[in-house]
Amino acid sequence: METFNSRYKALARKKGLSLQDISQRLNMTYQNLNRLLTASDIKFSQVERLAKAIDEPVNTLLDILSKRHIPEKEGKHYQEVEEIRNEATDAQIPFYNVDVTASAFPVFADEREEPEYFISIPAFKDCDFAVPIYGDSMYPKIKNGHIVAVKEVKNKTVILYGEIYLVITEDYRTVKYIRKHPGDISKVLLCSENPSFDDVEISRDSIIRLFKVRGQISINVN
Repeated sequence: METFNSRYKALARKKGLSLQDISQRLNMTYQNLNRLLTASDIKFSQVERLAKAIDEPVNTLLDILSKRHIPEKEGKHYQEVEEIRNEATDAQIPFYNVDVTASAFPVFADEREEPEYFISIPAFKDCDFAVPIYGDSMYPKIKNGHIVAVKEVKNKTVILYGEIYLVITEDYRTVKYIRKHPGDISKVLLCSENPSFDDVEISRDSIIRLFKVRGQISINVN
């Protein structure tokens, strides 16, 4: 039996909408939308919002939901399995297989793209997404091909100097240390771990979006 999640996505695709488009319309993060679509219990007010986001009658979604059931023959065991599955879903974050330093990244670009898959690591459950890092500027702290999980910093005036960030400007999409500028408080330095790379001086005001790197996953790249 098709799930509510798959049916909703199918309806959205017919309207030319991706889940990224819908999450923007609902003013919620992609992962929270994914959790809502896979939740075992959805409130009527949430169904109304989901229907409005894809311009569908609310009764269409209610009809889909009414066909969901728990098989009687599986009983309590089925419910326990569903609870475990829902816990895993809550810990998922989207993974975008793009080079953040060289391409139009879907989280901040005009063109939206579906995640390649979801990563389920409880320690990263409050992160916004994960991306691979290519290049050697942060070696050996972050090796070529490793995946980083990031959380957006809403207040860009609050920067923890010496920490690693994904920094988005008109000219740069890069993961670097942010350090205090020695002579100008209106600027910051983007610094590499690898001493072969020079520091980059940028204006604070040039930062369009800022994401704190919360951790990384090691991947072997040949």
